[in-house]
Amino acid sequence: MDGLEIKSFALGLLSANAYLITDKKSLASVLIDAPEDIAQVRDYISEHKLNLKYVILTHAHVDHIQGLPDLQVPFYIHPEDEPLLKDPRLNLSAMFSPLTVREEARSMKEGDCLFLGSFCFKVIHTPGHTPGSVCLKLNNFLFSGDTLFFDSIGRSDLPGGDGDLLIDSIKNKLLVLDPETIVLPGHGNKTTIAREKAKNPFLL
Repeated sequence: MDGLEIKSFALGLLSANAYLITDKKSLASVLIDAPEDIAQVRDYISEHKLNLKYVILTHAHVDHIQGLPDLQVPFYIHPEDEPLLKDPRLNLSAMFSPLTVREEARSMKEGDCLFLGSFCFKVIHTPGHTPGSVCLKLNNFLFSGDTLFFDSIGRSDLPGGDGDLLIDSIKNKLLVLDPETIVLPGHGNKTTIAREKAKNPFLL
């Protein structure tokens, strides 16, 4: 993308994708999700002399928030997922090493623009995987968190999940986007809206 660099990292036991987006002119960066093994991201930031401004969380499951305390920067989350930050049962860390995030979150809601210079991350609230799951649209890219994947969709059988709401979110908020939109999911390979609309077995 002109003016921006998108660097992806697959981190932790569950290979959660974190995306570091950098304004190539100012070297200011935003990170989408903060899995474990976040030292890889910190090392990249240090090596390239980047300035990490904030983190945007697509949702608050442990595999997307575990590295957050090590970053020491502000972070945004949808208010409906804030309770997960304080509850290891809800954020799924109780089955591993219980995690609570004590830092105060910044709130974001449907339709908000979070800026990196002049570039806007538009917030799309897509409940279903969790109550406060969001996707983030940046020009022709969609960071879909655990809502939409290559050939799959997010789980809805976990605490706070709702399968009908998940399908509704995807069909009414994501599949209506430009078919050529590039989807960068929370796990696995990238895809496009056109491909998932035509071939995703969960959406046919």
